[in-house]
Amino acid sequence: MKTLEEKFTEHSIPYNDIDKEMLEIIDLLNFRANLKTKYCCIGHKEIDRLYVMFDEDVDSNFINQFANNVLSEIPNSHHLVFNYWIRVVGRYHSSQVKRNWMMESKKVSQNKRNELVKEIIDVLKLKY
Repeated sequence: MKTLEEKFTEHSIPYNDIDKEMLEIIDLLNFRANLKTKYCCIGHKEIDRLYVMFDEDVDSNFINQFANNVLSEIPNSHHLVFNYWIRVVGRYHSSQVKRNWMMESKKVSQNKRNELVKEIIDVLKLKY
């Protein structure tokens, strides 16, 4: 059986760049829920936010279903939001419009962020 690092490397997911608290959620999102991720962060200040940015190719219907599952199942869902982020990357002729779904928490304590991660993991294991 492959290690998580081997599985991530095989799928070009930068294992060593991911906050250790986010490894399991990224594994479950990508390989169990089939929601490809692009970036994530647990937050690094006492009061901060956690976030997961999904790949541009993730279908909005899948995100909507995931959001419904998370927001209806976890007690701390009032700390989470799902946003569709449209922005310009680059300058002038090389600029591109990027579109990504984001799941992010409000700015909350490190303990609350860790609790949210555990609750999201529980939903992923239960629903996917």
